[in-house]
Amino acid sequence: MLGVSSYLRKLGRIGQTGQRSLVMMVEPEMLKIQTWMEKIFKTSDCDVTLLSRSGGYVGDVIFTKVVVGENEHHLAVKLGKKDYESRRLMPIQAACRREILFYNEILPAFNDLQKEKAVARPFDAVPKCYATFIDRNSEVIVLENLLKRGYEMHKGSVPLNVDHLKMGLRNFAKFHALSFALRDQKSDVFEKITANSQHIYRSSVGVMKDIYAGYVGRVLTRLEAAGEHQLSKSYQKLVEGGAGRLFLDIYDAEPKESVLTHCDCHNNNFFFKYQNNNKLTPVDMKIIDFQISCLHSPILDLSYFWYTAISKNEVPHFEGLMEFYHQELTDFMDQLGTNVDQVFPVSTLWEHWDKYSKFGFMMASLYMDVLLFEKEELELEFDANTEAKRELREAYSERLCSIVQHFFKRS
Repeated sequence: MLGVSSYLRKLGRIGQTGQRSLVMMVEPEMLKIQTWMEKIFKTSDCDVTLLSRSGGYVGDVIFTKVVVGENEHHLAVKLGKKDYESRRLMPIQAACRREILFYNEILPAFNDLQKEKAVARPFDAVPKCYATFIDRNSEVIVLENLLKRGYEMHKGSVPLNVDHLKMGLRNFAKFHALSFALRDQKSDVFEKITANSQHIYRSSVGVMKDIYAGYVGRVLTRLEAAGEHQLSKSYQKLVEGGAGRLFLDIYDAEPKESVLTHCDCHNNNFFFKYQNNNKLTPVDMKIIDFQISCLHSPILDLSYFWYTAISKNEVPHFEGLMEFYHQELTDFMDQLGTNVDQVFPVSTLWEHWDKYSKFGFMMASLYMDVLLFEKEELELEFDANTEAKRELREAYSERLCSIVQHFFKRS
């Protein structure tokens, strides 16, 4: 931990002058965090402590404690990666700015509609955003620290049970309903906030060709090793034109029943809250990371969520859960004043599933090990044939076979 404010005072940054040379000894990032907090809380009397840091593919998160007077605030400061190689390989700036757009323009428009309609239980499954900052080479989002509010990230290697799935589907139904209703009632507002909302990674498909091929080969190897020869043949036929071709076909589709999707619906982006240490039944949920949200079919979210969350135990509940989603969508749209049967009837849901569910299926099958297992677990792949490694492979194979079986049975 590092107390930014006290450290800066010691160096003469706060309350003194003439210490410019000492200030240069402090990491620029620390100075920036202090400045951002002063802007957020509108005072220079902020005592900022950096608690920890975690890294992701697109950016890093610095967890901070900020004391202003007698009030203590726990925040998560999201920073887009700045190194040249990361920005060359991934659309980091576009992704970070997409999330800033979500918090600055899209979410306020959704909240205005909910307030106007006096919705009893509004969509609020996102962390509080304190501020965003942006310049030519820097993107920053300051959010509440959900961990300090009792929320927990669900372990990716543990499937979501039916109660967790329902919690997720209920929140996605509300999220999607807001798009349907806003387009129906205030199309000019909806078109403004969703302009240029193509999938962020559409432009990266070409450079991912060899990576996709490697992932496909790994899936086929695991299916063969599990004795699922017919599933392996079916999967190979599905991707015979290349996995990238499948993604491009979906990215370029423009269904008229489009909504703002989250489009990154794996377990690591969901935080659940529980009561009385009952980890089987969540009482609340928050969704994070809207960096690749895009305008498309709700099925991009539903299929991604479904295929990354389930094991063979949840498969029999599929149709009932999709019906549950649509009923939640119907009920929330009734509160918003739009008839679901005129914009997204249940028949259209199933038509979209047949067209677009391969998105979530491909994301889950190709990236299952990365999405579901911790770094320490993945490193077991390089260890000797330990019992832990065997259990990891069995868990991976079981999850993989379950979703491949489900997808081709539905197809």
